[in-house]
Amino acid sequence: MKAIRLCGLTLSLLISSTLAQAEVVRVVHESRDTCSAPCRKAAVVFIHGLMGSKETWQNGTSFWPNLLATDPDIGNKVDVYRVDFDSYLFAPGPSIVDVLEELQEQLDSLFERNQYSKIFLVGHSLGGNIARAYLLHIKAKYGHRVLSRFPVTYTLGTPMLGSSLAPIALFASQNQHLRVLLPIKVNDFQQLLNLTLVDIMNKHHQTFCPQMSLFSAYEMQPMGIAGIVVSKESATIYSTSARGFKKNHSTLVKPLNRSDLAYKWVADSMSTCIDGKDYCSRPILPDCGRFPDGWPNPQFEVVPRLSTISGTR
Repeated sequence: MKAIRLCGLTLSLLISSTLAQAEVVRVVHESRDTCSAPCRKAAVVFIHGLMGSKETWQNGTSFWPNLLATDPDIGNKVDVYRVDFDSYLFAPGPSIVDVLEELQEQLDSLFERNQYSKIFLVGHSLGGNIARAYLLHIKAKYGHRVLSRFPVTYTLGTPMLGSSLAPIALFASQNQHLRVLLPIKVNDFQQLLNLTLVDIMNKHHQTFCPQMSLFSAYEMQPMGIAGIVVSKESATIYSTSARGFKKNHSTLVKPLNRSDLAYKWVADSMSTCIDGKDYCSRPILPDCGRFPDGWPNPQFEVVPRLSTISGTR
């Protein structure tokens, strides 16, 4: 264990010196064509998780962002991007706040420039919590009307109540991102994220705004000796729609082709929303974001206000 920590410290110093001059977050355009403002396509942004990269979405020669961008059924409706951020095994790397600040700056600039009418965030594991935190930023900076442009956010194997494996991983890794993946009872970041986002989603629903949905997928197979990395409860507790797949935490986001069930679930629901059907049929009204009587009505909450500590109803 001492040898591992010594190697980790040495690698940490090398990586830290490199990071000082490098971008923490990189937004990569995956669609072949450039979409000029006002872009009539929907933006789709993939965000990987802890120690992830482009390979997170890859299965051999198949690559989820590319499968979507070239899909004959939905490819002409979407403008696809991939977010990469620094996350290392042995080095602390950037904090989650560093990642969020740089992500906000880059995505805000992109969305303002291209003026998308609909934006979908697709996050794997920690990436799903980063996506949810970005929604809070959108509400705080731009308000409910702009938040209405984010009709569905997809969280795939995302630990909304943390993961029991995070404390174990902290023994071998200095990665700062593990702190925001700790179990909910000792995870202030996650508690505040959950509490605030539930309030925003309920207000959004009650104040003449389009429905704001959280579609969550969960793993049904263990990942080797680690077992189930993110439990069904942790992955789905705040979702408006949830589905399990016979995959492990890693393969959940590695479709072999467009017949993959997880891929089809995301692509089909996204296409339905882009076409303005079902859960995306409600228009943005002038009073979006304003309570009719000044105060909310708890009877019309779409996301139950759960205990942020226990995660129970």
